[in-house]
Amino acid sequence: MKIIYQQDEKDCGVTCIAMVLSNYKTKIPIYKLREISGTDLHGVSALGIKETLELFGLICQIGQANNEVWQETDLPLPLIAHVISEQKYPHYVVVYKVKGNQLFIADPAKGKVKKSIEEFAKEWTGVLLLASPKESYQPSIEKVDGLSSFLPILLEQKALIFHIVLASFFITLFGIISSYYFQGLLDNVIPNQAKSTLNMISIGLLFVYLFRVVFEYSRSYILMVLGQRMSMSIMLNYFKHVLSLPLNFFATRTSGEIISRFLDANKIIDALASATLSIFLDIGMVILVGTTLAIQSTPLFLLTLAFLPFYILVVYIFIKSYDKANTEEMSAGASVNSSIIESLNGIETIKSYNGEAVVYQRVDSEFVTLMKKSFKSGILDNIQQALKLAIQLISSALILWLGSIYVIEGKISLGQLITYNALLVFFTEPLQNIINLQVKMQKARIANKRLNEIMSISSEKGDKEKTLNISETYFNKEIKLEKVTFSYNMKLPILKEISFKIAPYSKVALVGVSGSGKSTLAKRFCCKVF
Repeated sequence: MKIIYQQDEKDCGVTCIAMVLSNYKTKIPIYKLREISGTDLHGVSALGIKETLELFGLICQIGQANNEVWQETDLPLPLIAHVISEQKYPHYVVVYKVKGNQLFIADPAKGKVKKSIEEFAKEWTGVLLLASPKESYQPSIEKVDGLSSFLPILLEQKALIFHIVLASFFITLFGIISSYYFQGLLDNVIPNQAKSTLNMISIGLLFVYLFRVVFEYSRSYILMVLGQRMSMSIMLNYFKHVLSLPLNFFATRTSGEIISRFLDANKIIDALASATLSIFLDIGMVILVGTTLAIQSTPLFLLTLAFLPFYILVVYIFIKSYDKANTEEMSAGASVNSSIIESLNGIETIKSYNGEAVVYQRVDSEFVTLMKKSFKSGILDNIQQALKLAIQLISSALILWLGSIYVIEGKISLGQLITYNALLVFFTEPLQNIINLQVKMQKARIANKRLNEIMSISSEKGDKEKTLNISETYFNKEIKLEKVTFSYNMKLPILKEISFKIAPYSKVALVGVSGSGKSTLAKRFCCKVF
């Protein structure tokens, strides 16, 4: 079963829905499942999960069971189980396989785990949601915009990208030219004691280095401008979209979740900038310098290429681990941001109830979790970088070893070996840039998924435009409510069969105890507040 990780701590229910649907070849974006299931700041109810699964063509039953249920041979799997997490919060997990005394669990917060029936019983509340497809079931797939949706933003900056690529090309060209300086020095100038030639090519090399510094500065400056323009396009568009969302969006999400996604955009910008350089420059440099290296020494170049599969293998091994670590780190970061922002917003209440210690303890616990997740990501990155460095050092040592043998045998000159080794940097660096895109692209993909959860929600702009076109005479009529019932997200109704009339231009006071539904009733008069 394919594991899907939750984006925020209250998303465990909808993530379990997504995993069950995915098992039956139906793929629906998390943001849409949130809206359908009625997920709010407290998560989703079992009823919300049941009705969502049934909406997509599954039969779902909610039941209370004990450990004997795992011995049933006709138990429909995967199923959703309600548990109490280690942090003592209600949580949902998917049980996708039962083998003997072992349960195979897809936990949206932790990934795939295996537990004994007795161990699972300690956290299980006994509630199960059993789902199976109807006879008329048809899989459905809704695609979500990927990183390619940002291509128009990149194309708007094609002039800057062209100048960056041009500057990078000249920087590499100057590096290649300076590498041949050593070959000429060792093979011709020093053996022939040509001082005048030495002075001439050395002065030329100084000018080459000077131009290289100028182009390095120019490229860094243009890259900075490109980054700022992309930041403005992505971040401001995100904030503009957030402002246009209906009020119920803000009632079901914390401020920290919204802000953390705003900050996640930096990962997308970094990945797009790196990908742009790699596509337009690094690939070209690998081909150009690779051809030059092959001309210098074909056997040494073949030895260099022999290590390429090891780089790819190291990247492939870490793909799933990076996905999990990055998702957990971003989710933990959102929780910390939410707690800090909500604590500062409610500081008056916290002070009134003398709750500073409780709030600090909660933030401290969440921050420690964030540090653990961040440390885990750092460890993964360090291990991968260490493996890449080991491959690079071993390849360099073997190339020098074999090259030295060729020099002794007279197959190549010492200058050619030194030049090959110097040129190797201009081959391995862009190659590693392409390979290292994996980490950035994975972070960007997860950040984009989190960003899309909000960007894909329809704004209320259309409703406001329709409201502006309504004639003022429309409000000369009475307002009439007849048997209005309303509940928040499939919960018990706040309003139940409310009926009354309000005459034109009259003033009405809504009176009642706290929590009786006064504000909820007032919001019924707004256009699509909920």
